[in-house]
Amino acid sequence: MAAHRQNPADKLREYSITELEQIAEKFHDGIGDRFEIPVDVDLLLEDIDGVDLDIWPGLQANYRMLGMTGFNRHTGILSIYIDDQLADSSAGIRRYRMTVAEELAHIIIHRPAIEAVEKPEDFRHIQNHDRWYLYERNAKWLAAAILMPASHVLRDAGKMYTEMISALPADMKYTNPEAIKKMITSKLAAMYDVSVVSMHYRLEKWPINVISKIDEAMKNQFDFLE
Repeated sequence: MAAHRQNPADKLREYSITELEQIAEKFHDGIGDRFEIPVDVDLLLEDIDGVDLDIWPGLQANYRMLGMTGFNRHTGILSIYIDDQLADSSAGIRRYRMTVAEELAHIIIHRPAIEAVEKPEDFRHIQNHDRWYLYERNAKWLAAAILMPASHVLRDAGKMYTEMISALPADMKYTNPEAIKKMITSKLAAMYDVSVVSMHYRLEKWPINVISKIDEAMKNQFDFLE
């Protein structure tokens, strides 16, 4: 009988949202004066020793993955591999950015397991872990926090809201909260170079809560977000 293959994901733990937000904030602080919006994911990778970025021809077609991180035991380098078609698609730049950010997030919080990955089959083995969906959810949240820093999104959303309300005629200022939310979400998505769907999800959740803040401000006829 073949021996049971230990799953490297056994070494991982789940993170709270507060922890993930703090990790992202600390990561941004480490960039210092080079931090900018939209966040430069390639710059972030340059600041991590022993990590590089490469393409993998047919990664999605053959393994149904847009991105994967693997460890080269000969060089000691962790490589983030991105599907070649995604990397070469100018139309898919936002998906590319999020994919790289997610792989970066896996390295930050799941490195003990990622270092066991040398080929796509290894990554599939980790994905079969019964708690992997929780670890994947953590990586997606951290990726969003990296690309859409909470404090910056809150600041920019508040500024946009005030500008939009101030530009409307007095009798129309607080009549259409859905339109205001839609415009702010779209403008922020463009500013942060992420998809509208990703930005809307970020705006809905703690610690940002911009969607509910807009509803409250419109209800109370405030020209600012609390």
